[in-house]
Amino acid sequence: MHKNATAYSLLFAIHSDLSQKHHVPNHIKESYRQTIAYVVPFYTHTPRIIELLNQSVRVRNKVCHFQQTSRKDIKILQLLCNELQVPLTAKKVSPIY
Repeated sequence: MHKNATAYSLLFAIHSDLSQKHHVPNHIKESYRQTIAYVVPFYTHTPRIIELLNQSVRVRNKVCHFQQTSRKDIKILQLLCNELQVPLTAKKVSPIY
């Protein structure tokens, strides 16, 4: 369950950062998937980020349906945070595996 908590923290940080950075409308903000769909056009010049964003939706579904997340899932979210330069603090995110 520890990995799921880490994944949730990373997803929350990504969602918050993207919502603020791209001024996601309120009616879309509540849905992670819709937020990702809204921001993808901003990253058309970086296919790697688009790939990671799309993979993060799959990880989010695993976390929210209480399925076990893998180290690979955590790594996807960490790479996405690095690519997007999402600010992470010790309070938000557990240590890297």
